[in-house]
Amino acid sequence: MQSRIVISSVVAILLFIPSFAFSAPGELCFEQSPLTDCNFIEAPLEAMIEPFNAIFGVWFFPIIWGILLGVLWLRTQNTMLVGVVGLIVSTTISTFYEPARGMGVLLFLIAAGVTLYHVVRHRSEVVTT
Repeated sequence: MQSRIVISSVVAILLFIPSFAFSAPGELCFEQSPLTDCNFIEAPLEAMIEPFNAIFGVWFFPIIWGILLGVLWLRTQNTMLVGVVGLIVSTTISTFYEPARGMGVLLFLIAAGVTLYHVVRHRSEVVTT
């Protein structure tokens, strides 16, 4: 029980280190005194996720992706559905947000692997006549 608390504390601390280490207070556009729009008109997705990227860094999309697919899997218990939804979400992330292209490709490959595993595993269960 104590080891779980220690591990979760270390993980929580590591998640919040990028926000303290990589930017001075007041440096980011959403922290400015007269609140700016952070280029919301030109790049709405980038403006909306900028505060989250300041906290989680490059791990923001895998965290959201993992939570979404984890909840979907817990509700359906269907790895094929989770794999296909994972492919769609990772492709969407990679397409609309340029800095997340590398992470989106990694998520795409993971979801493709899960989908391929499901297809190969259940192919033997198909009865041919």
